[in-house]
Amino acid sequence: MFLGAVFFLFYVHIKFSCIYLPTFIPAMDYQEKIFVELAKLNQKIDSVSSMIRGLPVKSSENLDRWLTEEQTRELMQRGGTSLWDLRKRKKIVSSKIGNRTYYDRESIINYIEKNKVK
Repeated sequence: MFLGAVFFLFYVHIKFSCIYLPTFIPAMDYQEKIFVELAKLNQKIDSVSSMIRGLPVKSSENLDRWLTEEQTRELMQRGGTSLWDLRKRKKIVSSKIGNRTYYDRESIINYIEKNKVK
């Protein structure tokens, strides 16, 4: 059985090496071509990486402006109904995407400052 498996592996190796490594081209040429192609690929990856690093990061700055409802409840120490009432009376700025509500951080801070007890 072991001898049969060895023969099978040898047969597969010979069969597939003919496909990938034809006898008229030495294996060394293939290795050199592979190294050249890998070097080109590494250069392309480096150029793409440098382009990505150069992109502005404005999207995360804009996302920091908005708070989720849970974050707003924690910040204001109020429940969902109170936030809904403030939103309805247009005391704080909000945005709704699907079933999630986001609140503008600046409008919440302004609302808190405006209602500060003196």
